Amino acid sequence: MSSDRESNHGSDHLRAMAEKRLVRKVDLLLMPILTVTLGLQYYDKAVLGNAAVFGILADLDLEQTIHGVVTTTRYSTATAAFYYGYIVAVLPMALLFARLPLSKAASAVVLMWGIVCILTTVCVDYPGFVAQRIALGLMESAVSPAFVAVTVLWYKPYEQARRLGIWYSATGIFSMISGICNYGLGHTKMAHPWKALYFFCGSVTIAWAFVIYFTMPTSPLQPGRFFNAEEREILVRRFEENPYGKDRQPFNTKHFIEALLDFKTWIYLLMGASIYICNGAVTAFGARIISGFGYSSLNTTVLLIPGGAMTCVTIYFFTYFADRYRNIRTYLLPLSCIPVMVGALVIWLAPWHPTIGPLMGYYLVASFGAPYVLLLALASSNVIGATKKAVTAGAIFLGWDVGNIAAAYLLFAREKPIKYRSTWISVIVAMVFASCASIFLRVIYIRENKHRDALGAASVAAAMPHSVGEEKMGLDNRTVDPRRETGERYEDKSDKERLDFRGNVAQLGLATARTFNPSPISTSGFQKQDQQALTSLLSFLVGASLGRIGDRIGAKHRTWLVSATFGQALMVMAAALAAHFSGESGIAVNRLEPSWRTPLGMTALGFISASLGLQGIIGKRVGTGLNTTIVLTTTWVEISNDPLLFSLKPIASRDIRIGGVLSVFLGAFVGRALLGTKCGSPGTLGVLAGLRLIQMVWWGLIPAPALKAK
Repeated sequence: MSSDRESNHGSDHLRAMAEKRLVRKVDLLLMPILTVTLGLQYYDKAVLGNAAVFGILADLDLEQTIHGVVTTTRYSTATAAFYYGYIVAVLPMALLFARLPLSKAASAVVLMWGIVCILTTVCVDYPGFVAQRIALGLMESAVSPAFVAVTVLWYKPYEQARRLGIWYSATGIFSMISGICNYGLGHTKMAHPWKALYFFCGSVTIAWAFVIYFTMPTSPLQPGRFFNAEEREILVRRFEENPYGKDRQPFNTKHFIEALLDFKTWIYLLMGASIYICNGAVTAFGARIISGFGYSSLNTTVLLIPGGAMTCVTIYFFTYFADRYRNIRTYLLPLSCIPVMVGALVIWLAPWHPTIGPLMGYYLVASFGAPYVLLLALASSNVIGATKKAVTAGAIFLGWDVGNIAAAYLLFAREKPIKYRSTWISVIVAMVFASCASIFLRVIYIRENKHRDALGAASVAAAMPHSVGEEKMGLDNRTVDPRRETGERYEDKSDKERLDFRGNVAQLGLATARTFNPSPISTSGFQKQDQQALTSLLSFLVGASLGRIGDRIGAKHRTWLVSATFGQALMVMAAALAAHFSGESGIAVNRLEPSWRTPLGMTALGFISASLGLQGIIGKRVGTGLNTTIVLTTTWVEISNDPLLFSLKPIASRDIRIGGVLSVFLGAFVGRALLGTKCGSPGTLGVLAGLRLIQMVWWGLIPAPALKAK
């Protein structure tokens, strides 16, 4: 018996190693094809941004002067025209590609888009250029949905996030490559140097279409000449084990209607739109924004390159964790939005000079590709059925399209003196929406999973009332020991027809109370200090009341801790925005003066106090002795009274208290130091919001206690 088990174990190990080698081979074959193709798609859109500083605005009459005011409405319309064509064709293309051989259809589409791209050079006026942009959008609408389908077809669910990240990082890679190429092409002696950009881009795309045709395998069932017999068997087995992606399947009207009626489809669409509102600031208007910092046209082209590097790094970083740790994609997405918001604030608030400050802000905004990839990974793992998956993917790319169209009109030439304020406000609001929607999806998936678990348990009990399974399938379709189940299997969920499918889814406000006479003159009036104290107290109580929600959900439940911490981050971010627009420092010159005077200043104080009230309840409920309401003197006494105070061994009770006290002082000193810099209260609160979001993700990484076998 023992020898049989050892033999089976050895056989399983060999199969796993063979499959690992196969996946690596598939990566080496598919990833370069997908990456280069998507990179070329990004390149021909980014070329317009570079062409804007190489004469296309004047040659095609894309910039006008009306009543002495320069307007770029035509340029915005030409930019958006691509997405008008895309929005018309993306859903039909997604449905069509679900029924066609993906490799052959992809090569044909790439060939046609290369031809349309190179024909840009024959455009001589504004109407012709708009028509060309619409045609280009029609051709390119098939690429991204097709590549999501390819990824789902060849890879298992737990393998998909990183692969999506690899080929989508082409936007960053080709941003760097295009910057180098365009810098060289910009030195050509042509009368119209922007035409050289389109000649080069279109020619490379046409040549690449033939590479796709001859090298990209059709499907795991028709892998072509690149795989031997043993590898073909493994591909077939993986294909049969993968419930997410199948090859060509007929159109399913029922699934189509189900997708349209599923409100999560529309949430995905809105998230795609909100994330890609940032694209206008990076792609369409990126060159103009950087040139606005004081750089020449050629230097601007070079300075676009690091933005591509930032895109790659952030995509690889977040998709690494998405694949390594299960059930955290809905946490990672809000976290990945933080650099974008910080970058928007930096560009908006920093002086526009040829210095590192505004450039760093621009490069941070370029990291918006990471939340988009996480959105694709989340959706691809949450939906099954060829038709419904195609509709959902089409919805996301439809949102991508809407976001790009909106972005094209969110930069106003008249706002250049105020650093395009509307653009950066729009980016921040869009990122906040995407973050909230991600958390909302998580809550919905948890509820659906619980409902499916209940229905599934009932059906199993009815079918096999006397049997108890020894093992069940985990989220990634690998067999797991049921005793290790934590009850938190909620991301990467299925759709409505499969019950067995599961997805991935130190200070009280009273401290600011008025305990002193506000002025040497006695008065019974309601002073600013009184308003401060009342605002802080009431807000603190509101925050504490919100903390009681955890009593109904489960005060130590991971979902509540993550949601509450994210709520704190939003409160602090709102406080930062209110503090910024109030124009107040938040620091009283002396004790007889209030720190906040204006309504916006009081609003900032209210959000800060509410966050503290919520934190106090969270700390109390999780049983820590170190929450924000603790008195430091009491903690010092407890530390000094610990009989193991001087022990060199790790002592949890002592070490936690010492760490807590040191953290309080460290936070106080760092916070005061930041307040004294140009960051002021808004920047300091922004740092705190970032720390809260890190804490939120950390809740998701803490392993749940293993369940004891009965």
